[in-house]
Amino acid sequence: FGGVCLLAGVLILLQNGGSLAFDSFTWGIGSEYLGAYLIFLAFIINAAVPPLGAWLADAYPEASVTGAVFLTAFTTKSAIYVLIRGFPGVEVLIWLGAIMAVYGGIFSVLENDIRRLLAYHIISQVGYMVCGVGMGVFGTAAGEMAINGSAAHAFCHILYKAVLFMGMGAIIEVTGRSKLTELGGIYKYMPITFWLYMIGAFSISGFPLFNGFVSKTMIVTASGMWNYAFIWLMLEGASIGTFLHTGLKLPWGAWFARKEPVCEAREPPKNMLAAMGITAFLCTLLGVYPKILYDILPYPVHYEPYAAGHVVAMSQLLLFTFVAFWLLRGMLHGTPTISLDTDWFYRIPGKWIIRFCEGPLMAFANYIDRNVMKMAGFFVWVSKNPFAALRIKGREVRLKVEKPVATSERAAEYERDLEEVKKRQPAEEPMVRLNIGTAMLLVLLFIALYLIAMLIHGWLIR
Repeated sequence: FGGVCLLAGVLILLQNGGSLAFDSFTWGIGSEYLGAYLIFLAFIINAAVPPLGAWLADAYPEASVTGAVFLTAFTTKSAIYVLIRGFPGVEVLIWLGAIMAVYGGIFSVLENDIRRLLAYHIISQVGYMVCGVGMGVFGTAAGEMAINGSAAHAFCHILYKAVLFMGMGAIIEVTGRSKLTELGGIYKYMPITFWLYMIGAFSISGFPLFNGFVSKTMIVTASGMWNYAFIWLMLEGASIGTFLHTGLKLPWGAWFARKEPVCEAREPPKNMLAAMGITAFLCTLLGVYPKILYDILPYPVHYEPYAAGHVVAMSQLLLFTFVAFWLLRGMLHGTPTISLDTDWFYRIPGKWIIRFCEGPLMAFANYIDRNVMKMAGFFVWVSKNPFAALRIKGREVRLKVEKPVATSERAAEYERDLEEVKKRQPAEEPMVRLNIGTAMLLVLLFIALYLIAMLIHGWLIR
């Protein structure tokens, strides 16, 4: 659907005199912006903006252990790139992004599947980026800060989300289990995997000295520069949810939570640990020395992430989140339930449509098919000997007409005659041959009927 919207939008722009050059789209209200609307819709579907983002939480957990890592790196980040190129400063993105950030955190509370939980936090983190694009008005200090923050957070997200998915993929690889209700107590078997995972968890949560801190806080700061108090509050609240579930609930439920291990486990193969180690190192490097990241951003960066106010505020937020989790950890374990996302609203009518297609529509199609085949069979039957076929059908019709008005004995005789007539085949009758003159007369008759029909049709449509 997203691809169709994108193609339709491009064609409409070309029809209206636009070009294929990928520049910032003109945005406004009116039918003349239909092409831009359709392209925008395609981009936000790819970015998994609710209520059009249920595909992400369905798709990522079904991928292979390796495939899921590549999905986290490319799919939604390509959407952020094209939104930055095509729709910077579009205000509706501010609210869509802030809602995404909170929405992903809320659905993470409900999740039992370890990779679905991480998938919902992708939606949450991409929400920060979308919000930053919406605040990215050209020519303003706050806009440049927001665009830099979105680009930086997209880059950092590729790294820390890869570590997180590799950590959960390692658990699936060695245990064959993917539900929090089926895990716990395996820390003693997989301590290296746990600590590498936690570097990704610290990064996504925005801990100081990790890359998420130096990118996420740029977007939050931009919302403050624009004086969007409610947006700032939503983004800060989403940070609490991120640490609560990705940094605390998920590792607690997967590695601890039970006194005795639920199954045998071991460290994953060395190549998997090496991949996690390299990516975790990069998460730490960019957090300790953010200049490497800031030098490749679209605009010059005038931002000090390690200002005392930033560090103290984030540390307080994370500390109180940890205290709340520890006190309530017994209530935050996984439950064997299935979360209903926004796709519920179109899956219900979808079931009705499927039932209609499998029931009444298929019955109608079978009825049409039977009658068309019966008609085709009749024409084949007639074509074997047309004149003999007409005589047989004429006899059959006469017997059917006479049968209701005949006496019972005569009706029985008509019934027997009718059955005998139905058994007769035109091919068994002697073939009647027409001379050339009669054949030409029939051809001319058919042509005359065709011309009369065409004249009547032309007269009716005037």
